[in-house]
Amino acid sequence: MAPLSKRLQVALSYLQGATYLADIGCDHGYLPIEAIKSKIVSKAIASDNKIEPYLKAKANIEFENLSHMIEAKHQEGIVNLPAAVDAISILGMGGEVMVQILENGCLDNIKILVLGPNSEAKQVRYFLKNNHYKIDDEAFIIDHNHYYQIIRAIKGEMHLTPLEATYGPLNIQRQTKELLAFVNHEITKLTKSLEHASEASKLEIITKINEMRGVFNELN
Repeated sequence: MAPLSKRLQVALSYLQGATYLADIGCDHGYLPIEAIKSKIVSKAIASDNKIEPYLKAKANIEFENLSHMIEAKHQEGIVNLPAAVDAISILGMGGEVMVQILENGCLDNIKILVLGPNSEAKQVRYFLKNNHYKIDDEAFIIDHNHYYQIIRAIKGEMHLTPLEATYGPLNIQRQTKELLAFVNHEITKLTKSLEHASEASKLEIITKINEMRGVFNELN
């Protein structure tokens, strides 16, 4: 099996403390396979609603002789999960879709969520807050020239400002070079948009830029 990408390595590390993983949108099934091989979890489900990724995951699980520990499922979302599942990972899809999946399933027994939204991370964090999860760890990384946010959430309560919902409370505390590079890029785009903005919009954009500069210490 190919080495895990940086994004999947972070997600794997965030599964510590879980026993039974359901990986939703599993693609090739690499994450649950590695979670079993690394003895982080003792059982897993690799689920995808598209037939091709499901078949790839199933083949990879069989190649690794792990069919007795990982069940490949061709299904939508997180419905009909065994009650023993205590961790869910969802990576590589938009935050809006991710939230829909989570809203349509039962999370009563889920103690760990590992989420990697490709967009709309703010919606994902607000969902966690509103459903009694708190961010236990998170990362803002660059992998294959793409920016990724990865979030680990556990049961609990948290408060979020709008900027914390967008970029992550722990990410803002850490202010890694990857996050600062992304925020600089965002500010550059906002600054350019001022040229064609209405007067009302200009005030809104300038306020947003000033808020970002007020939170991030080492911007260009």
